[in-house]
Amino acid sequence: MGKNRGFTLVELVVTIAVIAVVSIMAAPSMANLMEKRRYDQNARELLLALSQAKSQAILNRSDVSVNLASNSVNTLTSLNWNVINNTTLSISPTVTASTFIFNSNGLISNIAGDRTLTLCNAKVKIQKTIVVTRLGTYVIKPEGTC
Repeated sequence: MGKNRGFTLVELVVTIAVIAVVSIMAAPSMANLMEKRRYDQNARELLLALSQAKSQAILNRSDVSVNLASNSVNTLTSLNWNVINNTTLSISPTVTASTFIFNSNGLISNIAGDRTLTLCNAKVKIQKTIVVTRLGTYVIKPEGTC
């Protein structure tokens, strides 16, 4: 009889054990990566809502509002954005209404000065700070920890 070529049972078990150990070590990193991607997507949606509201206000020559922390349906004059799980939003200086109203010139009519929006994700401990100016522009500051 000729010599059979293949893997022994011991070799297969050792290979599977090594793959299992590597998978167990990588699983938490993958969960954090997915959470970070959701957090980044949510922050991009906020910036998109602000940019879109300014553009619509100028284009339609009418007031357009951006409502933060709202699940309502978007309309031509009202855009809505909400934070995702594990993320908090704080606005400073502290305001009672979390709405930005863009007028027909693209300016934010309901604020007197800059507003700082801070998004903080407790799970991955990432903080993103966005400064919204009265001119309807925004500045993204470097990420930090929260």
